[in-house]
Amino acid sequence: IARDSGTTFLNWGLFQGHFPENINLDMDTTHPSLNVMTFSGVKSVSCGALRQKYSKNAKRFMKCLYVLGLTGFTSGRHYWEVEVKNKTEWFLGVINESANRNGDLTQTPEDGVWQIKFSSGTLISVDHEEELAFSPYRVGIFLDYEDGLISFYSADDMTSLFQYYTVFTEKLYPLFCPGNNNSGKNSEPLRLHP
Repeated sequence: IARDSGTTFLNWGLFQGHFPENINLDMDTTHPSLNVMTFSGVKSVSCGALRQKYSKNAKRFMKCLYVLGLTGFTSGRHYWEVEVKNKTEWFLGVINESANRNGDLTQTPEDGVWQIKFSSGTLISVDHEEELAFSPYRVGIFLDYEDGLISFYSADDMTSLFQYYTVFTEKLYPLFCPGNNNSGKNSEPLRLHP
């Protein structure tokens, strides 16, 4: 795991031909407390006060407030962006296909989860906490499967937030968590624009 924060992403060659991908969400993975909606092509994910009556299946998360992207990745470079405006908490990253969906999950690379968390102005990863001087409007996630790299950026100016270096061996899925509703203080959804 490597840390790289507060700098602008300079190697634009990695991004050549990699405009933000249109990520669709897999409703079969949605935690019952999450509301997933699509309006004019924009997908939104929020945490509601009531649990949804989603059908039970082995793919659905029951303890972590997650919903996954519909398409997994086993190769290549991929980039997507998530609007996090006006949110006090969120989690974003990627997860192994075999990660525990229905039981305890430590939300660490050892359990196949590479994510960052934003909570009340603090950016948190598996082994690091840093208070940010700003709240990102959009977060960009860049995955290079072969190079074992997952990078997070403030997509407004491509300021680096965090990077993981590892070896991926399974299919990876984009991971989205809007955080707890917190009595309406964090009711704003995550938004994925087409």
